[in-house]
Amino acid sequence: MKRTLGSALTAIVLTVTALTVPAQAYTMEPDGFTITPNQETLDFWTQYKYPLNDRGIYEVSADGWNFCAEFHDGLLRVNDSVSPPDGYSGYWTNYVDKNGNLYDLNRGRYGEMYSFSGGYAAVIGDDDGMYSGVGYVNTKGDEVVSPHGDYTWLEVGSSTTIRYAGGFINGRAIVLRKPDVPSSGFGTDAYRDTTTYNPYAPERWYGFEYAYIDPAGKLLTGWTLIQDWEKVTGLPLYDQDGVWIGHREHGSSVSDPYQPGGGQTGQPEQPFVPEFHAPALPEYNKNAPSLFASTAKITGVNVGMAAYGGMDVTVTNPTGVTDAGVVALVAFSQEGSQGEAGVFFIPYEVPAGESRTYTVSTPGIVHQGIFNGVWESSGLPELMERYVDAAIVTFSDDADLHAFYDTIPYEQFWYPRGSTGEFQPICDGPAGTAWLWDVMGFQRTGDYLPFISYYPPEHELQGIPADTVDHSVCER
Repeated sequence: MKRTLGSALTAIVLTVTALTVPAQAYTMEPDGFTITPNQETLDFWTQYKYPLNDRGIYEVSADGWNFCAEFHDGLLRVNDSVSPPDGYSGYWTNYVDKNGNLYDLNRGRYGEMYSFSGGYAAVIGDDDGMYSGVGYVNTKGDEVVSPHGDYTWLEVGSSTTIRYAGGFINGRAIVLRKPDVPSSGFGTDAYRDTTTYNPYAPERWYGFEYAYIDPAGKLLTGWTLIQDWEKVTGLPLYDQDGVWIGHREHGSSVSDPYQPGGGQTGQPEQPFVPEFHAPALPEYNKNAPSLFASTAKITGVNVGMAAYGGMDVTVTNPTGVTDAGVVALVAFSQEGSQGEAGVFFIPYEVPAGESRTYTVSTPGIVHQGIFNGVWESSGLPELMERYVDAAIVTFSDDADLHAFYDTIPYEQFWYPRGSTGEFQPICDGPAGTAWLWDVMGFQRTGDYLPFISYYPPEHELQGIPADTVDHSVCER
């Protein structure tokens, strides 16, 4: 086996984040509206409701109806009239522990404080009674991300009390900002909503941008404009009580893919297991005068609509007779597609001294999205090196071809699409990452996994993040 790197395709190394997942176990009832907190919370309020109420500490509700905030990181979100100074009219959002002790983490700084998640709580700043933006504090009340920047929250429908923001899951949180909206006319037609969505006038919603940050506030990804509302309801966005947006929008028919058990009580869901599909090796003319003597290289890339794009591979026969055989293209993306990888086998038969160019469709790896929304009919190699790593693998004979094929940890999360010769994805889990490094010398980190979503039929609305998936099927 001989490996030939694409002339201008290089790898990008990302930072690996420690994975920790918060617990959550409220129940979204079948009516799609009523939310029941977990038993621990119910038991707490049975014991402490009246003693706390007598002190001026009360249950809190994001929607004004369901009192479903739960303990996270040992703290429960409450309305607190004890901590505000004399003469203050109203409550501060604060926290109590499981013994009913009050913790003033607000200190008069915030208009809203959210349930904790992964050691941090989202907060909304208060500038003289006006909400100013989203930030984050730790369980000591230390402000780790200022709420006075560009980050904002999402409101849905007529509710002016529910505000969705990102919670920290696996060491990262999603943050939102308002994009620049193109002018669309005069008067009311010129105004488009960005972080407010009205289901009765969806055409008025333009969309918003999102990215992910670490607990220090460092951006882990670039900003992505999202304008598909169904995909928004699959993002890791939570209201002040810790209720996932997908539950409020779709009721109990969906499960939160970011939480153990989907944010529902009862038996935890089993992790999704992708299918294993190893495509058959393509046929080639084994009776040709020469076999496996040609060279090959990547000579171009092509960018199409949405997730469709490809690469051009040119095979050159240096011999004096017709040569036949198979070469392989291995490629993966570290940006845009966030780590998706696959292998394509190309059968060829080239006359003496000639070259043939084969176009390989590489969906999800080379596509329009890696050009940050700029439509291109073709991509330059120097532009591609920011996004894609690829190589050609040639073989000495048929046994060498089969030996390479047998090492590939295939994994496919969609159903077979008929053609076994098309580009096939390899494992998104550790087996695929190890194969890329050990066999190809490509370095892929696990940081990309939360950004890949699987969409089997039973999860077609919100998708399943790849870091919650059981990848053991491809560890062979």
